[in-house]
Amino acid sequence: WQQMGRALAGYGVPYNWYSGEAGLKNALNLYKPCIVMLDVGAMPEEGWGWGGHWVVAYGYDQSNIYLTNWNGDSHNYADGGKCTWTAFRKGWNAQLAKANGTANMFLCPKG
Repeated sequence: WQQMGRALAGYGVPYNWYSGEAGLKNALNLYKPCIVMLDVGAMPEEGWGWGGHWVVAYGYDQSNIYLTNWNGDSHNYADGGKCTWTAFRKGWNAQLAKANGTANMFLCPKG
């Protein structure tokens, strides 16, 4: 997570860390991209192996959250980076995310 912050700062992008699903949805409602680290090992239904994976959330609906750098179900890019909220919550709050201090947290540009 420190490298992600340094990368944003290096490009002159002011940011803050935020927490919680309500905060994430609020930022997305304001059309702000949100950077999230997922523990993909906790999401076997998404077809991933073990490890942390950074994604950018750019939208959501009642059933799904939409992510860049995400293949989605069966690694099919045609689904627009769709990830179910159930799978997302598992990866967002799993052991690796907790160990990294990024569980239920996201980076979002200021302003």
